[in-house]
Amino acid sequence: MPAPTALPADPELLAQLLLARRATAFFAHELNGLSNVDLDGDSLLPGWSRRHVVAHVAYNARGMVRLVTWART
Repeated sequence: MPAPTALPADPELLAQLLLARRATAFFAHELNGLSNVDLDGDSLLPGWSRRHVVAHVAYNARGMVRLVTWART
């Protein structure tokens, strides 16, 4: 894997990256507090368990990483 390049010092970009990191940390913290029983419970989406929602978020994140990686190359 190539070495990461330095990020531009764009204050708006840096602020957005910080917000994304904080949101990711918050999501991970909240997720770690859920038991298997909690995850199997209903979500606010009809027909979706919380486990479904978490999987959907994870696959979307993976897709975004792939898009960013593709854009860099």
